[in-house]
Amino acid sequence: MRFYRIQETAIFLGDQGRDLIEVRESLLAGKIPLAGPLSNEGVRAGPAYYYLIIPPLIISRFHPLGPIILITLLGVINIYLIYFLSSRFFGTFPSILVTCLYAASPEIIRQSIGLWNPIPIPFFNLLILLSLYRIQKERKLAWFVPLGLFLSFAIQLYMPAVFLLWPIATWFLCLFLKESSREKRSDYIKWLFAAGLVFFICLLPFLIFQWQNQFADLKNFLLFFMEKFFSKPPQADKINPSLRTSFTIFNLLFNYFIPQGPKALANLASVFGLTALFLPFFKKRKDNFWHKYLVFWFSSGLAFLIFYQKVILNPHYASFLWPLPFLLFASLASCFAQKWLKKFFFALTLSLVIFNLSHYFKNFPVANSLDQAETIANSIIDMSKNQPFSIVLLSDLSTSDAHLRYILKLKGAKIESVKDGSASQLFVICTKNICPIPEFLQNQQIAETECLPVCPKISEQKTVNLKNWRLLSNEKFPWGEVFFFQNPHKNS
Repeated sequence: MRFYRIQETAIFLGDQGRDLIEVRESLLAGKIPLAGPLSNEGVRAGPAYYYLIIPPLIISRFHPLGPIILITLLGVINIYLIYFLSSRFFGTFPSILVTCLYAASPEIIRQSIGLWNPIPIPFFNLLILLSLYRIQKERKLAWFVPLGLFLSFAIQLYMPAVFLLWPIATWFLCLFLKESSREKRSDYIKWLFAAGLVFFICLLPFLIFQWQNQFADLKNFLLFFMEKFFSKPPQADKINPSLRTSFTIFNLLFNYFIPQGPKALANLASVFGLTALFLPFFKKRKDNFWHKYLVFWFSSGLAFLIFYQKVILNPHYASFLWPLPFLLFASLASCFAQKWLKKFFFALTLSLVIFNLSHYFKNFPVANSLDQAETIANSIIDMSKNQPFSIVLLSDLSTSDAHLRYILKLKGAKIESVKDGSASQLFVICTKNICPIPEFLQNQQIAETECLPVCPKISEQKTVNLKNWRLLSNEKFPWGEVFFFQNPHKNS
């Protein structure tokens, strides 16, 4: 389900193109990237994401589909990790149910496909949980080393994932205080030091980058959180919006069990979510630690996300919580030993899986953004006749033309920045549902869309006055149009 027509369903827009441009230019210059993508908050992530995609990018000869396949494959591995962890935490029967739900969830599938740095975070979350299980339950202290590795990779992928330091630190403190033997406590400290060493070794390229840039990203990171946490104390009228935000995020996460559909199903998922959080506390089980820990991780994550108001519109902010509702559902299913209740959970799971599968194609409209980018690039190369040119994008989906710029550079096109105005040819690419008619476009001023590494404020964007250009031709496609302009004051 994740690889079906992946070249057509995977999103490839400006953000993806920007990342590939940075990686490709670094490799062509013989350098290893020391920092990752720049976030909307003005903070660069660590380079771990780039290190993940470099091998498949080289193998695929820099074609975007190579890293897309690798990142999507991690989403497939998540299915097995969900099964393994839930079976160890809560038993085989609940693990089978929750694995089927996770495998068929349209939202989880959608979030597993593509080329974006938040996508691998659930993979490393589950590996972190696996490490904690090996250390605590099986007493394999050597797993502190991969724990440091997984945690370092996770927090480098996306800024909100820094939250993961909190549940891991809390887990270690509980483990340490629970142990009465001084010898074992000493072993914990030694292995914690080893984990910290691996953690910082993996962060070393990023720390070098920060040293070279006067720790600009760390300063911006601290300023961002100081602004969020130490702004004016919440007034009485601001408490309710915060509660509503957390409840909305809660619904968002537990609705991953079902496709977008009847409101009754969404309410049912939320009810089961609340039940999964609290009911296991009242059931007498031999070991309730993992349920308590998952509830702690989930609830503190919700509290953390209140400061990210954009999470409602951009679920990737909550990527470090994506797998947890499924594990909590497994905990709920493990509470009931009665045969009729097991049959009920089995019937419920089967119904949801069938419902998800029946809505599979409905929930996955074909984007074709990768094929569109290649078609546009081929068309521009043909029309430019091997002469230098610049491009500008009109799109409802992407404010940056970096994805087109990447494909054009990959094909050896002579593309130049529109900012310096040196090119004699200009291509205006429209991928909107309704493109402007040529006569109207000829008299417009449009903003440049090169946007590397990020798009500046609208007031700071350079505009291109098309009155100074002559429209030579235009080519229509089913999904848009390409307009070919020439500067009459320059020789072609």
